[in-house]
Amino acid sequence: MGTFNILKTEIKCGNCDQVRPVVIQFRFGDTWQLVYQLGEKLIWGGNDIGKANLNVVNVYGYSGDNLCPHCNKFFEEEEFDIRIERDFITAVSAMKNYKKYRENEDDEYYEVND
Repeated sequence: MGTFNILKTEIKCGNCDQVRPVVIQFRFGDTWQLVYQLGEKLIWGGNDIGKANLNVVNVYGYSGDNLCPHCNKFFEEEEFDIRIERDFITAVSAMKNYKKYRENEDDEYYEVND
């Protein structure tokens, strides 16, 4: 994956419905091992991937940390859509379809037109 950033957040386990912490890697903004949380604004001006201040983008996120500490079961969610609106991280959800990423010249993100 090369140099990436990290989103620390929480997700609900698909097996036991308990909320647990998760660390998600992504490549958008100044990719230099920066650590973010939901609601924070991305930093630009270094090892940039993507374009600053786009209206809405989904960014590809990956987490290999898929063992739930509550039920000790693995769950399927490893890939995530990280929603970024005008450089603010606004949401994260389990990826529904990787196809949109492949349609973009840079498969790390795509602009959302909804």
